[in-house]
Amino acid sequence: MNTYLEVIRETPPEIMDDILTTARDLELEVNEDDIEELIMGHEDELMIEELQEIFNEEHQETQQNMSPSEQEEDERGPMPTSAIKDLLKKWEGVRSMVLEWHPNQADVSRVGNLYNNNVINYFRKILKKR
Repeated sequence: MNTYLEVIRETPPEIMDDILTTARDLELEVNEDDIEELIMGHEDELMIEELQEIFNEEHQETQQNMSPSEQEEDERGPMPTSAIKDLLKKWEGVRSMVLEWHPNQADVSRVGNLYNNNVINYFRKILKKR
């Protein structure tokens, strides 16, 4: 972390003037530690912006590195209504069979609900829109 003197030297004079003017206008008592904390807080924001930029770059790389099968899926177009109905029917069948035969009903129900809410509902919403 930068020392106070380094922060002051690196901070443009207009920013320092703005800080002091605002403090005077608000009749605040401002000391060196307050100014350093304020400036260092802005450095943290820049770090967050830098992290967001890194994330965006990695996301672009991931999109560029998609496997051919993933790209083909995007090129196939929307999933047919008949396929969605078939998927929903099969899901209900699998879910009911597992609930019937698995010894731990609580776990099956919890995992089934999780899958249902995060995966299957996506297809239900598509079907409702059609």
